[in-house]
Amino acid sequence: MPRAISNFGGERIKTELKAQPLGEKKVDDKSNYGTKLEEDFINLFTQHSLENEEYARFTLHEIIGQMLRHVYFTVGHRQIDIRTHLLLLQPSGTGKGAGYGIATDFMRDCGMLTYTLTEATDAGLVGTIDRFDEVRKEYIYSEGMLADADHICMEEANWLFDQKAQHSKNVLLYVQIACNSIFDSSCKIQRKLGHGELIEVSPQCSFFLLTYKPDSLMEVLLKRGIIQRFIVVIKDVGLEERVKVLNTMFNKLNYVSAEEKEVTYLSIVKRLLTIKNIYWNDKHDTVGKRKPYRFDITDDAKENMRRVTAEMVDLIQDASPRARQKLEEFIHRWSEILIRISIQHAILRLSWQVEVEDVQYAKLHLLPVWRKLMAYLEIAFVPDAAEQSKLHRTIKVAVDMYKHILSNELGNRGVVVRDKSKQLWIRRKTLVDAIRPQLDDCSYNAANSCLKEIERTVSRKDPKAWFMKKKHGSVEYVQLLKNLA
Repeated sequence: MPRAISNFGGERIKTELKAQPLGEKKVDDKSNYGTKLEEDFINLFTQHSLENEEYARFTLHEIIGQMLRHVYFTVGHRQIDIRTHLLLLQPSGTGKGAGYGIATDFMRDCGMLTYTLTEATDAGLVGTIDRFDEVRKEYIYSEGMLADADHICMEEANWLFDQKAQHSKNVLLYVQIACNSIFDSSCKIQRKLGHGELIEVSPQCSFFLLTYKPDSLMEVLLKRGIIQRFIVVIKDVGLEERVKVLNTMFNKLNYVSAEEKEVTYLSIVKRLLTIKNIYWNDKHDTVGKRKPYRFDITDDAKENMRRVTAEMVDLIQDASPRARQKLEEFIHRWSEILIRISIQHAILRLSWQVEVEDVQYAKLHLLPVWRKLMAYLEIAFVPDAAEQSKLHRTIKVAVDMYKHILSNELGNRGVVVRDKSKQLWIRRKTLVDAIRPQLDDCSYNAANSCLKEIERTVSRKDPKAWFMKKKHGSVEYVQLLKNLA
């Protein structure tokens, strides 16, 4: 069950945190915010969870996003809140648990209802029948955690990815729905009970999930759209890294007194609550309910976001076909995460609009995470012998049929065209139709998918591609890029 006040420090901290109000409405000196607040939070966090800066940084962002979940940005007419969710994949003995403790303490001491779970059922999350009231002659329903939670945290979340267990599938579905924007109608869970009654919940929480790399994670990646909604921090720790952590541990042995830690911790909590007070003030508050507030983004910042997203797209061009296909599903969600982190950084420095510096901050810290995720997926999606054989067969068939069409249809302008530089192109549909009989007489859609795996567009760089696709007028054509050895 959630605690109103954390167990972080001594009685002085508990006394001060219980005192109201905590935090200011106005700040004269902004130097203790922005970079200073980030550094203080990360330094204190990594005193507990050694050598885990990414873990610390995105914990801070989850706290800010949840604390100010009424802040949003728009894409078209759609309102998207600034919550972020963290999934940390890290081996045992690397500081996950120590970081979990300080993270949940911060969440609670910043006034957020925080559930720390070992496991959960769908009834526990959404709600169920408590009892039948004989006097009122009706069922009394017990609310689930999603009805009021600000944070749902799991230190060992590996069970969540077990697709063989039905309750894990249900919980994973609820998590996925809860990650949708709180302003979307899709952020609503409906559970029909055995007595015919319908429980409806509109969750607004953030998820903080820690685990080692479960074997079933790849199955979830392939079949579900959940992982794309998280900031996925992956950390592989070898012997060298473990020795480094041990050396850091001995260097920091009895390094800071308990009183110094309490002073720093309380200072950080006060600054976080001051941020909450500033952005959740009378102007945006109606009878205790937070009024949604759209955060401003400068035109230069928007253009910078576009370029950073393009850079993320460019990075996946060199990935293996299967990994690239999966990463393409991440791009849309991660572009939203980029915007969220940019807004949260602007808030940390007490600004009312996103500037280019906020986008550059988001890029600096998200791109390394993106690259690690790419590497993880590429390793996980290494094709087996059968898949490699199938790919090589597709390449040979497509190259052979391309040359056959080129030699036999050169004079047919509907099939073969020359561009301005006199380069020859073959109508793509003709090539797809030609390779079908060679690929076990498969359907057009199947042959089309096979060709997609070995082609690229003119604007995309992919050294693994065998064909380049381009439109001449409204018709797609392809050109062979290289020959078989």
